[in-house]
Amino acid sequence: MVVNFGKIYKGYLDFIVKMTVISAMKFNESEGAIISDEQSSTDSRKYDNSEKLYDFSHENMTFAVGGTGALWVLYDIAKKFGRYFEDYSKNESKQNIEKNGVDYLVDIFSSLMLNEKRTRFDSHLKFKFGLSEKDFIRGYTREEDGSQNQISELLMRNYHEYLTNGVSHISNNHFIGIGKDKNEIGIYYLGMEEKPFSSSNQYLTAGSGQDSADIELSSFFDKKTREERKNIDPVDGLVALISSTETASKKNVGVGGLPHMKILKNNSIITPSENNSKLSTEIIKASQEGYVSKDFQNESIYNLLFDNGNFENIEDEFMKQSHNLQAMNRMLRGYHKSSEMYL
Repeated sequence: MVVNFGKIYKGYLDFIVKMTVISAMKFNESEGAIISDEQSSTDSRKYDNSEKLYDFSHENMTFAVGGTGALWVLYDIAKKFGRYFEDYSKNESKQNIEKNGVDYLVDIFSSLMLNEKRTRFDSHLKFKFGLSEKDFIRGYTREEDGSQNQISELLMRNYHEYLTNGVSHISNNHFIGIGKDKNEIGIYYLGMEEKPFSSSNQYLTAGSGQDSADIELSSFFDKKTREERKNIDPVDGLVALISSTETASKKNVGVGGLPHMKILKNNSIITPSENNSKLSTEIIKASQEGYVSKDFQNESIYNLLFDNGNFENIEDEFMKQSHNLQAMNRMLRGYHKSSEMYL
């Protein structure tokens, strides 16, 4: 039996591409948030422990990104940008960064993405064909003595086929970014096959769960007037982001686990703890099903996510606030509501 490890490797890479949901929302001119699920998948396994969000802060500038695609590619890009960002005070681009703010950082991030794409693509060609991208583009290899060897027609045809079907895990990587500088807060889309752009919308979403999340987030904004859209209550905005992520977890392949959040508030980034994030999702579900009031929901979400409240104290109050504790707990554990015990 001959095992095609190249095919297995390619299938492994392709399966994890876009298996996620990333959403960002601008609340007002100084506040916003980005959220992701934490599930990653292969063709045979799934893992609810993936870090997909990265944040960077310096002086009066904050920037957070969430990636969808091949996790190790996304991680390498974010790590390289992190080194650049941390050293930017010594960087010759400091003047440009201070002048152009987050927009300039987005351009730098995009350049790193493009370089990563080119480097990985070239290494894959050398691994598969023993030739570089430069060799294929010019149609021949150059020997040390300066002589040229023409690349065969068959090899060129295999190369073009590989371009179409073999490297999707390299090019199908995307980030959504949200950042604030001295001017305002902005949302950005960064892909490996197009220039980055700043979104004119109040939110962006990407990944395999994009369709489900977008339906819920667009419905959230459809209920707002034009003026209300420019000044979203941060708690309401976070509730919508969490709810849309939970919906994508139920409906879409490769989306799941706890939501992971980065909240931009003035000139800082808040990362809620795992316990606080978990309890927040439960309180939102209970409120949507009518077991606790919306006022309690909003107060709890603020305390848990913005103020790093003690989740045990808030959980105790959560239990007390429920008008049907047994039914609520069963709902949170996945029982169907049709049972008489919910009455």
